[in-house]
Amino acid sequence: MNQEILMTKQSSPTQSQEEQEHPQLHATVAQQGGGSTPSESNHQRRITMIPLVFLIYFEVAGGPYGSEQAVRAAGPLFTLLGFLVFPLACGVPESLVTAELTAAFPGNGGFVLWADHAFGPLAGSLLGTWRYLSIVINIAAYPALVADYLGGVVPAVARPGRAHMGTVVGMTLLLSLLNYAGLSVVGWGATALGIASLAPFVLMTAMAVPKVRPRRWAKQVKGRKKDWRLFFNTLFWNLNYWDSASTMAGEVERPERTFPRALAAAVVLIAASYLLPLMAATGATDASPDAWVNGYLATAAGIIGGPWLKYWTGAGAVISSIGMFEAQMSSGAFQLHGMADRGLLPSVFGSRAARTGTPWVAITASTAITIAVSFLGFDNIVATSNFLYSLGTLLEFSSILWLRVKYPTLKRPYHVPLPLPALIAMCIVPSVFLSYVCVVAGWRVFTIAAGLTALGVGWHGLMKLCISKKLLSFRLLGESTDREYTLDLEAIGVPRKDLANLDCDFTEEEVLATVRAQGLDKASGPDGFPARFYVTCWSIIREDVMEAFASLQRLDFRGLTSINQAFITLLPKHPAALEVREFWPISLIHSFPKLAAKVLAMRLANEMLGLVGPHQSAFIRGRWLHDNFMLVQGMARKLHASKKEAVMLKLNITKAFDTVDWAFLLDVLRHVGFEAKWISWIAGLLASSSTRVLLNGVPGEVIFNRQGPR
Repeated sequence: MNQEILMTKQSSPTQSQEEQEHPQLHATVAQQGGGSTPSESNHQRRITMIPLVFLIYFEVAGGPYGSEQAVRAAGPLFTLLGFLVFPLACGVPESLVTAELTAAFPGNGGFVLWADHAFGPLAGSLLGTWRYLSIVINIAAYPALVADYLGGVVPAVARPGRAHMGTVVGMTLLLSLLNYAGLSVVGWGATALGIASLAPFVLMTAMAVPKVRPRRWAKQVKGRKKDWRLFFNTLFWNLNYWDSASTMAGEVERPERTFPRALAAAVVLIAASYLLPLMAATGATDASPDAWVNGYLATAAGIIGGPWLKYWTGAGAVISSIGMFEAQMSSGAFQLHGMADRGLLPSVFGSRAARTGTPWVAITASTAITIAVSFLGFDNIVATSNFLYSLGTLLEFSSILWLRVKYPTLKRPYHVPLPLPALIAMCIVPSVFLSYVCVVAGWRVFTIAAGLTALGVGWHGLMKLCISKKLLSFRLLGESTDREYTLDLEAIGVPRKDLANLDCDFTEEEVLATVRAQGLDKASGPDGFPARFYVTCWSIIREDVMEAFASLQRLDFRGLTSINQAFITLLPKHPAALEVREFWPISLIHSFPKLAAKVLAMRLANEMLGLVGPHQSAFIRGRWLHDNFMLVQGMARKLHASKKEAVMLKLNITKAFDTVDWAFLLDVLRHVGFEAKWISWIAGLLASSSTRVLLNGVPGEVIFNRQGPR
């Protein structure tokens, strides 16, 4: 048959190969941890412990730069108390929540995954909107802060006007370009920038010790009332975004272990980086609180150590702002990347640069929004960013509490060591701070935040419309996708059938019959429950099992990722087996996904003879693979007897099942006549699956399946 008929080249936009699990079965593939295709992993280096600590450091703080307004608003004593209490009261709870949820859902997108699994796609999309906008609004403050510090050297840069705006826009563009180098470069760059920006404060603190007079810490604001709104906004702005690095969890080496350790180290580093320099600067100088404007820390360093330390501290502010910009730009970009992987944004936002693996479209979009936001005043930037961050964090706290209730058996490699009532109490303290920040925000910030929230809800609706009308390209497993080449299934005679009857509701009789048809004592999967457990305990577990099947019927696959796991182990072919080829690999699958697949297989069994041609001799009951050998022998004898020239081809596709492309498989199902619900079931079971290799009884790293039926 002519190859032109069979193989059609399709011109379509270049699409990333990353397709990962989405718990909603309509089947967006979500981030599960890798965030990169196998080809990408060849040039991507994973983030390790030390770079992650400094990325978190710059996400949250970046040093005491920008904390001067707190001293001006409420005086030194309240500022020192604030920077002592706030990391413990808010930073520690947020870090613990981030550690547990990041370990449980180790994929790019971070908090978007948490809210999605807890409350559904709308909550995930809305939290993503709040957090993303708060991040890019926050990023816009750093070039403006740098301009304020540079104003000590070039006054025109700090004053409103073309010079100021040109500096802000130019720095935004330049710093955004650095993010294209790759996350590993950004991580180690953050480490170097962190050391460089902290160095002058270490010297200033050491030099200030003989000059510190504790009475200076008690200086009061005079001639006006304390500005508590400015105080808390400044405090909050300097010590938030503990969860931002979670959006890059898919790029971290062993995130379930690395994240909790990095967060613990970051809490200590951040608290010390504020308290010690502020104690030194307020205790060793006689300046009144009114003198503490943005950039005063450099002035205080000059008083303590001389002009050279002043300029070094000013340079440190620039270095710190660069680090904060880079870390938060990466966080925002990988959040968009993760949302694209979940189908909450068009697939173009998930595009990665071929050489560095960076999400370049997401970086470009974030840069454009940051420049637009730069035209707001600094105070409005801080207040709006804090308000959106507070809303998002309150939703995160709700997510961890609800996930504890909803999925009590969810695998959590790191688990906050508190029962649910104590966990609720832990979340209440920072929630009070968050609520206060929202209440005192002011009408202008309320208006902006309400508009952005409405935008987020409207955006989610628009994306759903675009998916249903196929107006834009989304990463949807279970939907038709454009590929460079595709087979003309009609031309090669792939049959069509009416298979609508396969989508009927699951019944208890059907499920129990499938359980009994399995080998009752076959090796169990990661959960340890063989089929005999289901039969023996059916009266106890019946309602739970059928509720799980009801979720499949509703196309609700949230939480399936946590159980759709398998262990691969090797069985020796003989007692003296040493080499890999002398072992049989077997896959031990969790009992429920295995049962769900068996139920579907039992339904399909009655249709197989009409779907599979008579020449297919394997994997069909009543047919035998050895029939092929007899056919070959008979054909060879016939050709030999005919005395005619002939060619026989033996095609052996090595590991054919392992290389089946999921999108192609679903296209074949669609062509044959399977309905959308059946295709969604298959898509969800495939996309939520993961595997670990058992070595001496110990599970290895998670392998997220991307192709081939398991």
